[in-house]
Amino acid sequence: MELKKTAIPCLVLVLLACEKSPPDAPQAAATASTVTPIPSAPPVPVPLPAAVKTLKKKNASECKPHPAAIDFGDDAALEREVRKKVGKDAGAITPADLAAVKSINLVNATVHQIDPCIFPMFTSLTNLFLGSGEYDDLTPIQKLTTLDSLRISFSVVRDLRPIEGLKRLDRLDLSHTLIGDDDLKPVGSLVNLTELMLDEDSVSDLTPVSTLKKLQRLSIKKTNVKNLAPLSSLTSLKFLYVADAPVSDITPVQPLMANGMKLIRN
Repeated sequence: MELKKTAIPCLVLVLLACEKSPPDAPQAAATASTVTPIPSAPPVPVPLPAAVKTLKKKNASECKPHPAAIDFGDDAALEREVRKKVGKDAGAITPADLAAVKSINLVNATVHQIDPCIFPMFTSLTNLFLGSGEYDDLTPIQKLTTLDSLRISFSVVRDLRPIEGLKRLDRLDLSHTLIGDDDLKPVGSLVNLTELMLDEDSVSDLTPVSTLKKLQRLSIKKTNVKNLAPLSSLTSLKFLYVADAPVSDITPVQPLMANGMKLIRN
């Protein structure tokens, strides 16, 4: 009986010792301390926006009076076009070269400015087709009296006074510009026009067009024109495009239609 009493306390002490010191605890702690953390991915660099090059517009006062060679500056498109027309892939372009050019076509280029130092030298130019862009000053071409065709559409041109002296103009494209009714008045002096495009301009009054007796083709698509009365005396008119313009009364041009003029509504 005494032996049994002694064995029981010993058994209790053994169990308490096991609870205080679990055999696996030190190993688990050691394992946790040796785990290598997964490195985080480096931050993805955010690309900075590309710097926008600001082109400085020239003033006529900056132009050299008698340059030996033409400085095209940043206008690579104009230089390429001139070189193509004069047949010079390299070397200096001279004022005499510009004076021999008959046509300039920049419809596929973005035009920043009509260069006041270069364009006045195109003294034999008959056709000038400019691409879209932020140009608004037509003064550099006001003395190009040999011009027959002029395209200045998709620009921010508003003031047409510089071209009112270009009496030889036969075809004029003013579509997609900032021209309004008051701005259209100089067109009335271009009495040799046979084609005039005013599409998507803020024009509602065609009175200046009434003096263009040689006009054969007129486009006023997407304008504010309602009244066609100013066109009633234009007996040379053969095509009139009025799609998406608020024209409802075609009575003024019915005699012209009877003589063969085509009114195109689409």
